[in-house]
Amino acid sequence: MPRPTLRRTLTLRDLIVYGLLFIGPLAPVGVFGVLEARTNGAVALVYVLATIAMAFTAWLLLLLSQTLLIRLRKVRWHRAMGKLAAGVVVVMVITGYMVIVGKPRPTPFTRAFIFTPMLSLLLFPVLFGLAIRFRRDPATHKRLMLLATIAIANAGVSRLLRMVGLEAVRYFQGYAVTYLLLLLPLIAFDLIRLRKLHPATVWGMVILVARHPLHAAIAHTDTWQRFAAWLTPPV
Repeated sequence: MPRPTLRRTLTLRDLIVYGLLFIGPLAPVGVFGVLEARTNGAVALVYVLATIAMAFTAWLLLLLSQTLLIRLRKVRWHRAMGKLAAGVVVVMVITGYMVIVGKPRPTPFTRAFIFTPMLSLLLFPVLFGLAIRFRRDPATHKRLMLLATIAIANAGVSRLLRMVGLEAVRYFQGYAVTYLLLLLPLIAFDLIRLRKLHPATVWGMVILVARHPLHAAIAHTDTWQRFAAWLTPPV
């Protein structure tokens, strides 16, 4: 019977599994103190924030792995990982809404602020679902997956900007940088490769940009302010 040998290389599957295992304990252990301090001892909310950090990190890892799997022509693995991605999306949406409604919003600005994140968390699974619907159309499928990611990317991009010293990042500035970093390359890719915008890019761009006039029209109305005050806990 041959002796087992230790492999010195890691497969793509190994990297994915180890990556998911790594971010699991990392989020609650590594950031617990910071989150606990920022939430004034709201321990339950700390664990929700840790869970959403793990879920959003897992989504980005899955997005990268899915791209690599197609590149390596591992279609069967790609489909299997897609089922896992659906579960991650469910966790992301549930925990995302829990964070939004779990924190007091005592001022008109903070109550108006949550309008676009709540709308984005609604658009994210819709765009993901459409991407699954058009999974047999690779060009549409991959664009919808990217657009779904762009829909929820602003929070992370804004925090990265603050990490590099841009503390006074305003509402629309964060979204402008998000579009510049993620949406503009997609538009440029279409114009260079296709000589026109792909229909999925056009409709996705319209949906993403439409959030902002909707925010301006609805978020500061008395109806939304009363709804947001009812939805979130008191101070």
